[in-house]
Amino acid sequence: MTDKKQTILTPSKPVHTIRCQDIVAFVHRRQSLNGFTYFDYTLARNWSSMSTNKLSSGCTFFPANEEALVETIHQVTAWIRANLQSPGTNTSTAGTKDNGQGANPSDHDI
Repeated sequence: MTDKKQTILTPSKPVHTIRCQDIVAFVHRRQSLNGFTYFDYTLARNWSSMSTNKLSSGCTFFPANEEALVETIHQVTAWIRANLQSPGTNTSTAGTKDNGQGANPSDHDI
C-alpha cells in the first residue's frame, strides 16, 4: 500500500477564474478518493500573435509578468481561503474576476 494521497482528477470546468493583465488563474474543486474536497489552481498567460492576431495561451512566463503573477496568486489564494469552509457553496457556476487591468474577460477565454 502506498502513502501517497490519491485524488480523483476528472476534467471539469473551473469553479472560479481570476484575471490580472495577461495572467489567468483557474480554480478547480477536487475530491480525494476518501471524499476530502479541496481547491487547487492553475496559472496561464494569454497573448495575441502579432503576425496572425490569433489569441494563444501557455504556461510559460517572463520577468515582465512578475507583478501580474504575484497579484493573481494573492487573489486566487485569498478566494480559496475564503471558500475553504464550504467548498460546495457558490461554486456551482464559474465565477470570474477581472481587476480592470486586463482586456475583456471573453477575450482571454482559453
